[in-house]
Amino acid sequence: MRQRRQTYQRTTYVPGTSRPPVLFWAVGAVLALGAVAGAVLVFADEDQAESPRPVAASSPATSPPTSAPITTASVVPPRTVPTPTPTPTQSKAPTPTRPPVDLGKPYEVLSVTDGDTIRVLYGGVSEPVRFIGIDTPETRNPNTPVECFGPEASDFASRMLEGKRVFLVRDGAQDDRDQYGRLMRFVFTADGTNVNALLVRKGYATFEDRFPIRRAFRDELARAEASARANDRGLWAAC
Repeated sequence: MRQRRQTYQRTTYVPGTSRPPVLFWAVGAVLALGAVAGAVLVFADEDQAESPRPVAASSPATSPPTSAPITTASVVPPRTVPTPTPTPTQSKAPTPTRPPVDLGKPYEVLSVTDGDTIRVLYGGVSEPVRFIGIDTPETRNPNTPVECFGPEASDFASRMLEGKRVFLVRDGAQDDRDQYGRLMRFVFTADGTNVNALLVRKGYATFEDRFPIRRAFRDELARAEASARANDRGLWAAC
């Protein structure tokens, strides 16, 4: 009986005694450990707040494109519309070329009689010159009335030749002078223009092929008349 009381006294808390029970110490230890753990967590949070957080590495910043990138698939080439070639209403007159002969020396034109006859200072005297291979409408023949487009041919020859210097080329297939004593010549300007062919090409004269003419000049006059006729130039439209 005494022994059991002593055991009870050792294990049971009696108020006023100096030995706290085991449960009191256990609770105190738990509370102390909780306080320590709380303090550790507080200090850890403060250290984490004060230290900078690492920033994840990123690729170098690039400015955003102002527009969508252009790809070969999205590029649409501009539509090109072929320019139609205009159909010429008139055939272009051939460019005058220098004759295949020596032009010799120039002569001053004193006056223009009509579209196919001029007077030049030749050997110190006034000589009439009749253009070889062409015929313009009459304007000065007393036995013939003024013919269609004759005045226009005379005006053109006057504007082109009067007061100018021209070259006179003889065609060996013809005589030096005609039955009226006129010099029979091809007339050329300083730039090599064959005036005989130009008058035919512009429709001021026709090709006169009744007399023999050197082949090169004959072909040039024939082409000139074909061009004027095909394009209704000058007398071919007016007469």
